[in-house]
Amino acid sequence: MTFPATQPTTALSHSWVSNREVEGRSGTRQATNPATGESLGSYTLLDAEQASAAVAAAVALAGAAA
Repeated sequence: MTFPATQPTTALSHSWVSNREVEGRSGTRQATNPATGESLGSYTLLDAEQASAAVAAAVALAGAAA
């Protein structure tokens, strides 16, 4: 079975923290396909405070699931 080649449709403009869209406050970075060098889009980077909040949310979720 073969699948047709498709263009990726990547929207990398934000992060998700606690089921909410969060715009990073620490700049942007480009995502590229390492095989072709083609740009896949850009995304924002979380700052230290935002990253700490994301980790705390993940730990709380993991604790709630246990």
